[in-house]
Amino acid sequence: MIPFEFFHYRLPNPLVLIVLFIFQFPLISFGQEDRKNPEIMVSPEPLFDTTWANGRIIAITALKKIEKTAPYWGNGEDDFLYFVGSNLAYPEDAKLNGIEGGVTVVLTVHEDGSTSIFDVFDIGFGTKEEAIRLIELSGCWNPAINKETGLPIQSTILVPIPFKLN
Repeated sequence: MIPFEFFHYRLPNPLVLIVLFIFQFPLISFGQEDRKNPEIMVSPEPLFDTTWANGRIIAITALKKIEKTAPYWGNGEDDFLYFVGSNLAYPEDAKLNGIEGGVTVVLTVHEDGSTSIFDVFDIGFGTKEEAIRLIELSGCWNPAINKETGLPIQSTILVPIPFKLN
């Protein structure tokens, strides 16, 4: 296995570049007919977007988007904001320093409704810990639903938690 640092200090092996170029295109032939509807011709679309910097690949992003509903808590956003307002314990440090603002939690909602916190963008003074406590207290969420299959899927969302002094 090639260490990740290999790509940071040298240009990738030409073979790697050729493989990445080949996988930019789907594995179908040009002009192949769609099996469900013979009148529709399938055009080759790239599967990945490659970001380059200083002659190196720094990111590879999948381009295929899945149509889905957004995950939500309880009966929706208003219900979650009521939950936050009812259960928020304003951190003492933030209170003493007059800190107000919003904390954003990057939250992954899994197929079964369980959650895991990916990241927290906080305003300091104990707001991060309180936001994490609230998300853990919220329990099970309603997962995102794949519109094509109707099945629950894992999804990552941004959850804003407002901190406002009365």
